[in-house]
Amino acid sequence: MTHPVPGLKDLATNVVLLSKLKGALAISIPNSADIQLEHNVRAILGDDAEEPDWTGPYAQFARWNEESGEVERAQDFSTDVSKDALGKWVNKFVQLRYQSCNESGDVTSSYPLELRIEP
Repeated sequence: MTHPVPGLKDLATNVVLLSKLKGALAISIPNSADIQLEHNVRAILGDDAEEPDWTGPYAQFARWNEESGEVERAQDFSTDVSKDALGKWVNKFVQLRYQSCNESGDVTSSYPLELRIEP
């Protein structure tokens, strides 16, 4: 199984201008992604999803809902890629994906989104 392609929260194009980026690049995880509550999610960069060139930290995908008193699936979930991490690919293309990992260590990656990184 493969997750759907990630999105970019603040960009309408796949060209990332580092000089215009105010902070980290926000990666949106589609609500349609089949990610279980106990999974953690991270962003990765590189051509090979099994051996990425860069990996972000895992973030907990589920959220505690105070009103219902239950753990719920996060909606509009996002994770970040730092400007420093993107700097390795200036004037190049790089594939962006996200991965989910369960408690057993099983990892599922998304389809890639190709980015062009500009200064």
